[in-house]
Amino acid sequence: FDLFGQGRRRRLYMAFYTSMKQMDGVMLAVKDSLEKEDFQGSHNFFCTAMQPRMSALQDAACNLLDLCQKACEDGTIADDERDDLLEGIDEVREQQRETLKLCQEVSNSGQVRQTGLISQDLLNENTFLFGLSVFAGKVVDLAELIANIEDNEAGSPFSSLLTSLAHGARKVFAVPSKDKIAFAVRNWISIAVCFVIGYSVDCEKCVFTKHDANMAAMLTLLINHYSGSAFLNNLKRLLGVVIGKVLPIMILGVVDPMNSQGIFNYFDCSGGSGCVLMVVIVFTYTWFFTYMYYTSANWGTIGCLAAAFGCAVLIRPCGSVSSNYNYNYQEV
Repeated sequence: FDLFGQGRRRRLYMAFYTSMKQMDGVMLAVKDSLEKEDFQGSHNFFCTAMQPRMSALQDAACNLLDLCQKACEDGTIADDERDDLLEGIDEVREQQRETLKLCQEVSNSGQVRQTGLISQDLLNENTFLFGLSVFAGKVVDLAELIANIEDNEAGSPFSSLLTSLAHGARKVFAVPSKDKIAFAVRNWISIAVCFVIGYSVDCEKCVFTKHDANMAAMLTLLINHYSGSAFLNNLKRLLGVVIGKVLPIMILGVVDPMNSQGIFNYFDCSGGSGCVLMVVIVFTYTWFFTYMYYTSANWGTIGCLAAAFGCAVLIRPCGSVSSNYNYNYQEV
């Protein structure tokens, strides 16, 4: 919801972020065209003729992108900002038209080896030019979205909060679809089986502890709605939980005075120095895995789970882990 104008700013930055993500494929195409270009044939003639126009299109698109970024800073689109955006949009479109016109003239000039509708000799050059034009088009779409946002769109914070609550209530109490019902039943069966095992199984040599709901509770935290490679996602979640449970135990085992002499035979988790040490350890551990979560597309899930489950172990009282290792490893 919108609180003191932050909701509108958040929507603007989300639109900016979405547009940037959509350009990933364009940048890959541009990179591929550069890597595969042999710089032979009509390359020099084509690029010499097109270079000023391509530079002008790039400058116009980048200037418009800067205007979009500045417009998102305060969440309010002033009249002068909107006018600048509209002028930038017209400039980019004009540069696109001029670039297309010049490209057609150069391609049909007779100095380019043409073997079909698209010159094979200039295939990579055309791909590069197309990527540049698509980039400019994405920037124009973003600028139009920002320029068309009304200043009073979000309304007052109170009315915006009530609207969000009403929308959330409608979603919660709406008639569930077949997919949601199947999702709920499938996961309820898994949680119920884990709960029954934890409640009734009594085995001294097993990892299960009787009257313990920890296994069922942990399963509820690992459920997600995302489809795709289920095996890979489950493997990442398993790895994240194991790291989050085992690594903190190893760290506490080093600083626990009941288990070792501490770091460098001096620092342990007891006393005032131990309090400072644990603050540094918890901060470093959380920062590392949270940074992994926000920066890595492949290892983000592992970092999130390792940070979430590991913090709960690290903030336990000094000496509490070494007195009951069995239970901690049973959780894994």
